[in-house]
Amino acid sequence: MNSLKRKVVIITDSLGMPRENISLEDTWVFKLLLFHSQYYHFVPIANRGMSASIALEYAIEVANYYKPDLVILQFGIVDAARRSLPSFLRMIAKKIKLTRTLLKKYHFSLTRINENHTTNLHDFEKIVYRISKDILRGIPHAFIEIAGPGYYMLNQCYGILDDIRKYNEVFYSIENNKCSIIRYPKDIYFDNILIKEDGHHLNPTGAEIVFEMASKYIISNYIL
Repeated sequence: MNSLKRKVVIITDSLGMPRENISLEDTWVFKLLLFHSQYYHFVPIANRGMSASIALEYAIEVANYYKPDLVILQFGIVDAARRSLPSFLRMIAKKIKLTRTLLKKYHFSLTRINENHTTNLHDFEKIVYRISKDILRGIPHAFIEIAGPGYYMLNQCYGILDDIRKYNEVFYSIENNKCSIIRYPKDIYFDNILIKEDGHHLNPTGAEIVFEMASKYIISNYIL
């Protein structure tokens, strides 16, 4: 067996991070570090609310300085989910308690009227292609497909099911021998693996499933 550990960089959004009612030990990232540290050096990079543009910045940093053997990326829900208002208006509105309440109350209707994305589908495609075909070209890497939605998000964000499908199709379109897509089981019921209160963050069961999927990907790329 090769005595040199493989270096695995993980770039993840809040789905790989602890939060209220989700301990660090329950995250899929921590589970990887805990169970596979004998054979791999893990370098986690986590950012709450990470958009595709931020993921691109991290990918550039990783490719230039980290010399990874494998890279796993998890992002996309921030880009796929519609926003109630364009970002600059939303920032202003959230400073006022009444408007925050109204935005939450009428979020579904507002997302039905206006299709505001943090990253539109065209730009998302360009960024993902650049990450895979340019920045990480020659480095084995995998994108974790966007999970969900759960019941809560279905009722809060108009068109979310179709939007997640479209954004995931960007990932599927670039799959090749160096770029893998880590997919959830086809028969999975997302409401069972996501936090009920928001319908998109992983609960402990969901984190365990991602841990198992990521483990299989890493092990399949391990060179003895």
